[in-house]
Amino acid sequence: VNPRMFDFHLLSHAGLQGTSRPVYYHVLWNEGNYTPDEIQELTFGLCFGYSRCTKSIGCVTPIYYADKVAERVRLYYGGDWDDLMSDTGTVQSNMSGGSDRLIEQKYIHENLRMTMFFI
Repeated sequence: VNPRMFDFHLLSHAGLQGTSRPVYYHVLWNEGNYTPDEIQELTFGLCFGYSRCTKSIGCVTPIYYADKVAERVRLYYGGDWDDLMSDTGTVQSNMSGGSDRLIEQKYIHENLRMTMFFI
């Protein structure tokens, strides 16, 4: 923890077995001018909102949900994410002279498109 920066460690979960590890948080922008105590309380509160667990989790819930979304995107857009992001592979020229990847999109039922059904 740096005395000149707004950062902190938070141990928000109880260790069921073994050693619990704290998570290091670094506040990049404090637009609301919150005090350090308010930021830490908010962060601690966000550790209790994960739908798959009835207890607190080690990191804030939005990070876990973002990880689930990224995993699901990888599954739906097919195969190896590293290959998808590399410069080699199948590309198609667009009107602006750039290139777009040809990605075969998996079908998702209309009723499920705007939901987080995979949680």
